[in-house]
Amino acid sequence: MNTPESDGWHKTACIICALNCGLEVQTNNKDRRITKIRGDRVHPISQGYVCEKSQRMDYYQNGADRLNSPMRRRSDGSYEAIDWETAIREIAQKFKAIRDTHGGESILYFAPTRAATSAAPTATARRRPSACSTAPTRSRRRRPASSGSLARC
Repeated sequence: MNTPESDGWHKTACIICALNCGLEVQTNNKDRRITKIRGDRVHPISQGYVCEKSQRMDYYQNGADRLNSPMRRRSDGSYEAIDWETAIREIAQKFKAIRDTHGGESILYFAPTRAATSAAPTATARRRPSACSTAPTRSRRRRPASSGSLARC
């Protein structure tokens, strides 16, 4: 039987948005760059659908402007590449300073897509219930953002 993997196709999932559509990608043997992308017909949610964003996966992954290391802004406004250990240490120090000055409830993590939450570990702070709480309500209906419910945050 001719399976996708035996043809050089590999099953994966798109992480650009929250849907995580099923994809099959074909890579070249030389540098493992993505050469073709198609929807995975047996994926239970996307069932072979593929959007324009996922068709450009190789551009996002291998684009000339893609950052390959953390960048730190210099005092003159330019940037310098730094190692991950330094970047994480400096960011942690800044979060600690915010926590110590304004309290842990002043730190809120927000990710508009699953890409940000599934690609890397994240640090979150405990948050007191407030007008911005995501605790379930009786109706379980979400109010549209235009209702002003997030304006208080």
